[in-house]
Amino acid sequence: MAGASDFLTIMAKIMMFQYLVTLLETDFICRCQVFKRNKGWPIIRDSFLNQLLGSQRTNLKNLVISSLHIMAAKAKETFDDNHKGHSADAILKKKLQDLDRASYLAEAEIRYTLCLSVQGLLTMMAELDTIKKGADKKGRTSRSDGSRTPVLEIVIDELSYNKELIGPFLQALTEPKWKMDIILTYLLKYFSRYITKNVGSDIEATTIQDIFNFFSDVTNARSITRRISADLLQLVLVHGFQAYFSLRKGSDFMNSCEQKVLLKETCKSFIATFQNLQSVYKNFELVAVGRDALFTAATILS
Repeated sequence: MAGASDFLTIMAKIMMFQYLVTLLETDFICRCQVFKRNKGWPIIRDSFLNQLLGSQRTNLKNLVISSLHIMAAKAKETFDDNHKGHSADAILKKKLQDLDRASYLAEAEIRYTLCLSVQGLLTMMAELDTIKKGADKKGRTSRSDGSRTPVLEIVIDELSYNKELIGPFLQALTEPKWKMDIILTYLLKYFSRYITKNVGSDIEATTIQDIFNFFSDVTNARSITRRISADLLQLVLVHGFQAYFSLRKGSDFMNSCEQKVLLKETCKSFIATFQNLQSVYKNFELVAVGRDALFTAATILS
């Protein structure tokens, strides 16, 4: 009975967290809609989310890092279940050793929705940072607004320190715009000097196409082999390609000849990038998501 009681206590806390995120999201989205019309920073400053993050009781760094680990753990669990020969029946049987069927099904669903809630919270915090940065540039903020470390900076620092998180976290992250921001910031942390020198792009204006164009030159690709491992680099580049493709799906994209040409050029650079990585890294092996992405790029070009 103690095990069942502990389980219910954990589930109750998770559901309370999800309720809190929903409350924050509802308030923040409404305020963002008003902000788009009048560009008034006070409407965002007074949001529940901004007040929560500005509270001295909130440890922002721990909150962000814990969120990263929750998302990565969920993705890793899914990967392990799918790649270790575990059938759905075998997994269910193992779970039922401690929990009844209803509890197991509830746990699986709540863990999935927890991951979505955590992602939603991180995305909102990143959007809040973007809005505040824009307001700062226009002189619309004051000292009373305080200052805090941007969420994106905390994420990049943690991923740089704990590289094992990168693959699972990017796999779990489904919001393409924020995924792209993370990938570009992470890559530029390593290669900003090379990118700006060879591509001639301003740091803040650098796109994933600039990254692919850079690596599609074998000399450039060879220059960075000591700074990042092959497995890590290909994971980041693959997720960058996926985010790029996701951001450009839609009727407007499909009907634009200019965008179609840009997509094909990006696919060519992406394929050339991996051809060069295979030549400069010894014992280079494609990961599964890499093969899928290359197949997608080749299909678009065919």
